[in-house]
Amino acid sequence: MATRFVIFFVLLCTVELSVGITLDGKDSWAKFTKWNPCQNGSLKFDFKTTQLNALLIYADDGGEFDFFEVKLVGGVVWLRVNLAREQLPVVLKVGQKLSDNKWHSIEINRADDRVTLLVDKEKQSNKLPGDDLNFGSLETNSFLFVGGLPIGFELSSLALPSALFEPRHRGDIRNLLYSNCSGTYRRPLMLDAHGVRTNGLDLCDKNNPCQNGGICISTDTGASCDCSKTDFMGEHCGIAKIPSEATFFGQQYLSYDLSSKGKLSSRGSPILSSNDEISLYFKTKQANALLFYTGDSNVNAGDSHDFIKIALENGGIAISVNLGYGVFRMNTGDERFNDNTWHRLVARRESRQISIFLDGERKQTGTATGTFSMLSSTVLYVGGAPVDKNIEQLKAVVNFRGCLKKVTYRADSITLEIIELVRNKHSLITVHGDVLLNKCEKLHYSSPITFSTTTSFLKAPKWEAKHSGTISFQFQTNEKNGLLMYNNGRVAKSDFFALEILEGYLFLIIDLGSGAIKEKVSKGIVNDGKPHKVFVNHSGKTGTVTVDTEEVSYTAKGNSDELNLEGILFIGGVDSTEGTYMLPRELWTAMLGYGYIGCLQDLIINGDVFHLEQMAKHQKVAGVIHECHATSPECPNRPCLHSGVCQEGWNRFICDCSATSYYGPACNKVAATLTFDGTQHMKVEMPEESRTEAEDISLRFKTKRLHGLLFVTASGKTADKIELSVDNGRVRLDINLGSGTQTLYGGVGLTDNQWHTIRVKRRLKAIRLEVDGNDIANGEITGDETLLRVNNLFVGSVANSEEQMQGDASLLGLKNVALGKRQNDDPTPKRNQEPFVGQIQQFIFNNNRFIEMAKSGKISNIELTAVFSEKGPEEICKPDACDHGGRCIQQWDSFTCDCDMTSYTGSRCSEDSVAYRFGDTPSLITYTYPDQKQPHTKNDQIALGFRTGEIDAVLMRIESGNSNDYLEMELVSGNLFVVYNMGSMDHPVGELFHIVNDTKYHVVRFTRSGPNSTIQVDNWAKQTKNPEGNQLNVFDNQARIYIGGKKGNDQSIVRPFKGVLSGVVYNHLRILDLAKQGDEQITIQGDLREETDPDQSVTTKSPDPPVIMPSSTDTATHRMQSTQTEETTTTKSTTPTTTMKMTTQKATTTTMKPVPTVKKDVETTSVVSTAKPTTRTTTTTVKSTTTVKHISKPKAKPRKMTTTQAPVKMIPTTTDEFIFSGESSGCVSDDEEDCGSGATDDIISPTPTITIIPSTKVTKKPSGSKEPCDDDDNDCNGSGSGSIMGILPETTTEDLFISSPETSSTAAPTPELVQTSPDKMAAKSTTANPNAEPEPEYSPKDTATSTDSPLIITVNMTEEVIKSTTSVFHSSQTTSRTPGNIGGVNENPDETEGDLNLFLIIGIAAGSLVALLILAFIIYKVRKRSNGSYKIDEGKNYQDSKEPLQANGDGTGKTPSPIKTKKGDVKEWYV
Repeated sequence: MATRFVIFFVLLCTVELSVGITLDGKDSWAKFTKWNPCQNGSLKFDFKTTQLNALLIYADDGGEFDFFEVKLVGGVVWLRVNLAREQLPVVLKVGQKLSDNKWHSIEINRADDRVTLLVDKEKQSNKLPGDDLNFGSLETNSFLFVGGLPIGFELSSLALPSALFEPRHRGDIRNLLYSNCSGTYRRPLMLDAHGVRTNGLDLCDKNNPCQNGGICISTDTGASCDCSKTDFMGEHCGIAKIPSEATFFGQQYLSYDLSSKGKLSSRGSPILSSNDEISLYFKTKQANALLFYTGDSNVNAGDSHDFIKIALENGGIAISVNLGYGVFRMNTGDERFNDNTWHRLVARRESRQISIFLDGERKQTGTATGTFSMLSSTVLYVGGAPVDKNIEQLKAVVNFRGCLKKVTYRADSITLEIIELVRNKHSLITVHGDVLLNKCEKLHYSSPITFSTTTSFLKAPKWEAKHSGTISFQFQTNEKNGLLMYNNGRVAKSDFFALEILEGYLFLIIDLGSGAIKEKVSKGIVNDGKPHKVFVNHSGKTGTVTVDTEEVSYTAKGNSDELNLEGILFIGGVDSTEGTYMLPRELWTAMLGYGYIGCLQDLIINGDVFHLEQMAKHQKVAGVIHECHATSPECPNRPCLHSGVCQEGWNRFICDCSATSYYGPACNKVAATLTFDGTQHMKVEMPEESRTEAEDISLRFKTKRLHGLLFVTASGKTADKIELSVDNGRVRLDINLGSGTQTLYGGVGLTDNQWHTIRVKRRLKAIRLEVDGNDIANGEITGDETLLRVNNLFVGSVANSEEQMQGDASLLGLKNVALGKRQNDDPTPKRNQEPFVGQIQQFIFNNNRFIEMAKSGKISNIELTAVFSEKGPEEICKPDACDHGGRCIQQWDSFTCDCDMTSYTGSRCSEDSVAYRFGDTPSLITYTYPDQKQPHTKNDQIALGFRTGEIDAVLMRIESGNSNDYLEMELVSGNLFVVYNMGSMDHPVGELFHIVNDTKYHVVRFTRSGPNSTIQVDNWAKQTKNPEGNQLNVFDNQARIYIGGKKGNDQSIVRPFKGVLSGVVYNHLRILDLAKQGDEQITIQGDLREETDPDQSVTTKSPDPPVIMPSSTDTATHRMQSTQTEETTTTKSTTPTTTMKMTTQKATTTTMKPVPTVKKDVETTSVVSTAKPTTRTTTTTVKSTTTVKHISKPKAKPRKMTTTQAPVKMIPTTTDEFIFSGESSGCVSDDEEDCGSGATDDIISPTPTITIIPSTKVTKKPSGSKEPCDDDDNDCNGSGSGSIMGILPETTTEDLFISSPETSSTAAPTPELVQTSPDKMAAKSTTANPNAEPEPEYSPKDTATSTDSPLIITVNMTEEVIKSTTSVFHSSQTTSRTPGNIGGVNENPDETEGDLNLFLIIGIAAGSLVALLILAFIIYKVRKRSNGSYKIDEGKNYQDSKEPLQANGDGTGKTPSPIKTKKGDVKEWYV
């Protein structure tokens, strides 16, 4: 029987394939003769299967880079072709639901540089990239494989290694035909095969022996079971597999590399997938670590670098995805999973849809940025990764510490069981480090602590490492200097061990008795705010230090191989009572006073776990917190006073006050000042000689003398010295360590009796002299000596002293310090130096504040003859010291004003800044940063003033040079917005409640701190933006700043601004000033001229005729400006009963008292303000039904901005729920069709609808007439029926705020009010004409001098109400000439006094009745009104889901058709 089977198989392999073959799908494959397509060849065959995923055809050029692959993915035929080196393969996808167990035909045709895939009658073609279009060479090309690849195939011999992991075809293949080099079709020979069936019997149909989910496969020898998709094994999948667990200890990881750098192939085509799934189990107590990463290793791809990254972040799970269009981030929120129990994680990507499942529960879903859906993967990492400085996501990797199991990566049809491949020692996966397999070992952990002060530290027993020892721990900080550990030896300054952070790098210092070595053991900075794992392994005189995954070796000096340590192992700092002169000179952080501030955890010494939180409790250490949390930046809040420079620390801010006259945590204490007259000094002496290799020195001085000694150190035994002096109006620094003097000069003209700040810094031989923060000189000390010996230090002049002072020397860290004059018998350098005459303050030597010590009187070894100056500042900051909201900065004897955020300039922010008028021709000012100085910012500030009538324009835009990051300030429908994107998504924030294109001068202030921002226009309420979730916060590589518009793709000026821009300041950069100065970084285009009076608003006449308010396409005339001549305009509409009368009148200046209150007036239907003007007002009588008028006055040029606040909160100040439709860096819609042209009418402004009502003839009362005042106040100026404040019900502001206008055809018309600011209200009607456009709220500037012209606000009345008031009544009105008060003007002098009295009685009675009815209805409607709900979609459409929007200018009043969007585009709902 066996002989017959062999003969049959040989015959099958040596004849042409005239009939089909059946593959059983279990390790099955068939090998055919080579296909030589040349550039015009073809291949075709038929297939039938029930599998969704299967490899059908594969051939390559022998393992270089050319290949053809045909496979089924989800029932769709994919053809992947690659013929060009360093190019991504061409992918063609044709067909649907082809796994139907029916015959389907496939044909592949080549025609030069095009390839075509034909499936049944459907085809697709594409162009092949590259110049070499030949498919390898016939001699080296592989055979053609059908249905799969042999199991033993070497990965290195495949051009596409992932083909080996494709599912095998289970089904039939027939009619396989070749066309070599455009020849006729021929049938190839089958040379070899495995798993090819000779019969079609289905042995699994009636007898399926497979258990536990195993897949039954029919073969010629019987039914077989495929257990690969289960957790079982054996013939029938009945035996449980050994758990594929692995233990990682923080230095290990798993990887594959399919790139050209990898070991698998010379080219390594990536795995391309449209769907991915990563599933794994993890168990850890680690809060931050990399779990999984896969992506493209092409570092030149920039922002198009594809990847999926899954990591632990603060105990939660975070996933980052980039499909070539920007990074999308998503996390699980505040839920923590680092509880040392098993958790199952599944991350699934279906095209651009991302989902996270944890323990079977969906946690988050989202959509990746852009339109791309394919992921290119050439590298994969599990449990950690090497640090790759070229890939942003791998620049600082924290490796995983804990257990993983069942790690599976599925990319479309490919499934990789990562740990299972490691167990089977598959060549695809590389193991880095000693990963413990088949076991989850219990790991030692300790809870983290935080050192919050520089003086806090812990004490542990000495490190027993005489012959060998280990120390491991994890730390996290963003501070660049700090002492982590120190252990001294038996004799002071002999054997010792230390770890310290210097300038952001980790250093090891160790001495075995023959001299210390100092090794930099971190290859990158470690003060990046991320966790770093440290492992020290010492043995004899050698050892290694591993930081994260980078290992550095060291060898100690001398012949000793014993490390004899004694005393205490200090952690986080050192005891100050030890005295710095007792510490090793190589321990710079201790000498300079830098204790460690940051987190520390998992301390294990020689295998023993140290529980740091318990040690802190037992030792009662102050300044140690039992947790580790990074807080948000604090410097944006400007915590440092008096111009102190703020730096971000770990959960703190650090104020550098050395250049100010103050000190303290926030530069809040006045620094002591010493006055020297040429004979005075201050001197400090030490009992022990101080020896240092690094110094930080700073001081401030002022003098009129050309020469004078500032300070000098001296040693009683050597010529060592540091001397700083004033030499001919400059600063001179002399340093001598025994090998000659090195001299540096800095500054010029320093004898101007002004304060100057000097800083001196030395590290070994490198020295640096800095004067006033910008004049910097660097040098290097000659010779081999690096040690500075100090017994005495003198400042000002050298003292005459015969005895050394004892006492608190250990607190100073030096042996002798003196201020004043040089001692006569002092052995310091003999250069003849004049004593100093002037004042000195802020003298700090290695963190010792000597002058403050002397003033405190607590240090007994300081000799002082100089006099403390009691003179304080002659001028101090007051609330009104700086105009227009400028920030007052206190100096020593004066103050200065920071005007950056005001749009003004000058010493008091009272002068106009440089301003430019942008004319009708599109104009643009461009500032270009130098290539090497493009800033990266986490915080930004913008301030500017503007005046315009445009409804849509870009005021300014800042763009990145190498990414999509941008920040843009713009006008949209007359509202001001700022939109910014730091790489994740667009964040809009804006002033939605006021229209600013009113040709008035407005000041804008915008600040950004990471993803959060605020914007304020004038003195209106600040609007804030605080995006949820993890957001990118760095604005990278700022390259260009555009003022007055922006550049389009064709370099034309897009959305140009027309008007005046003034005082533009961006991060302290005054762009317009640079433009005026002709700076070389500035480019000017278009119609520009300098404006000399930027904040003078334009005065215009009221529109004639005053028709219904304009639409959103013409909001430039929304605001009517007052004129200096009186004119009256009456307009009649097509409806005979509709009339609007508008009056403008010259007005006088009126000053309002602050904080107006609101009260109810039952006699009228208006609102009463009890704020009183300080000047008389004009009393007039208006004969009308419901017309309310607003009279304003001319505005003088403002010099000081004042704010009047109401006692209640008026409006919400967050814009998170509004959708911005302006242009950005790219469309974020799923469909490219959804990307419009940036229309400006997508924002629904919360403005009332104004309509015209029936009105009777208005008469003007003779000049000088006056009506009695009936208000409660004796002096009711500004009150009465002319004010619109009277009809407000006594309710809250929230009850009054109506989010959008409604229409009603049945309910009685009732006026509704929107309260917009403390002194500005707007009315809107529920019977508003649906064809009318929303009218912007009237928002006069909060100053006492305004040029707003009359604004008429009318209330619609029903016919019944009109008839009830046919007897026209007169109402007494008081006209206020202050913005915010409404009044009327009598315009008919022919009306008699008798008529007035008669109609007054009738009018009051009728008006009271109408007012009560309207008031009752308002209360009912307002309290019953729903807030509505809003939905947000990716097309950035905004609509009220409660009522359909009115079409813009559409007379039909129909609901506009929504913008076309994909189903499922709606992402979030806000209520």
